[in-house]
Amino acid sequence: MHINKKSFYLYVYFFILTSIVSYFIANRDVNNVADTMNYANNFLTKTSLDFRYELLFDFTTYTIRLFTDSYVVYFFILNFILNFFILKTSILFSNIFNLNKFMFFAFSFCIFVFSSWYYSASSNGLRQGLALALCYYSFVGYLIYKSKIRALLLFIASCFLHYSNFLIVPFIFLYKISLNKLFLLVNLSGLFYFLGVNEFLTEKLSSAFSLPIYNEIKNYTEDGISSYRYGFQLDLFLYTMFFVYMYFFCNKWLIKDNLFFSNIIKLFYILVFPYFTFGFAGYSNRYGFMAWFFGIFLNCFIFYVILLKGKRVLFENCFLFLFILSMMFFYYRFV
Repeated sequence: MHINKKSFYLYVYFFILTSIVSYFIANRDVNNVADTMNYANNFLTKTSLDFRYELLFDFTTYTIRLFTDSYVVYFFILNFILNFFILKTSILFSNIFNLNKFMFFAFSFCIFVFSSWYYSASSNGLRQGLALALCYYSFVGYLIYKSKIRALLLFIASCFLHYSNFLIVPFIFLYKISLNKLFLLVNLSGLFYFLGVNEFLTEKLSSAFSLPIYNEIKNYTEDGISSYRYGFQLDLFLYTMFFVYMYFFCNKWLIKDNLFFSNIIKLFYILVFPYFTFGFAGYSNRYGFMAWFFGIFLNCFIFYVILLKGKRVLFENCFLFLFILSMMFFYYRFV
């Protein structure tokens, strides 16, 4: 496969930057984060494919364990994979909107480092973070390549990194609906979530079709209502709705008449539905995480376009300031 000079520099930059980032993330104190410690213990005791976790995640863990017994190396590799799919998706964005690949990825990675969702995806929510990064690559890739088989295979693989991705399946067909109609449906679903209608419907449908979905979600934690972020959370709901409206109006006023941008917003809305539909029990934020993590790509693109509309010197200075600030923030958070 031929790689031109610009692509070569991009991958070199990615390798250096993500190696540094992955090194510090891998060397964090695992005792400070319960799930991270569980991943480390699972890795250290992984002598066979016991499938304690999802199939593909367990296979990846077992394969790495064959070559090393260092959980630092293990976390380094997993974070490197996470960043690789972030890179690939940012390249897809660059191809869709004809952006400079190197500049857009460098800019985007700075935004990612600032985000608490990236921190979650690389630590406590590692399995889900990997699964979603692959899922995003599948979805955005479909917008370019229009290959249903390719997108389907990648999406199925993502589900076997974290089973929660299967909850996206009932809403994928909504992609065929226009953005305006989908916007109204998201608002209606949000209203039903607030009123408790979605939980009622999920319970009744699960019972009618003898599906374990409702009980699995409702009984996810043993301590029930005392669980972290149990059920409807006003702050997370308003946070989600803010971006639902912001992206919709950006499509109307900032990036007008762009089919690709409209379709990407539709993907975001599709990822919001699992949160409004299933976020009625403990750790409801893990369903919202599907959309929030993807929203970083949209935020990167919108901010990038806004800066490009200004003078080049302003863009360069803002980029330099953002890079320095993001590295300082990363050092404060992970080191």
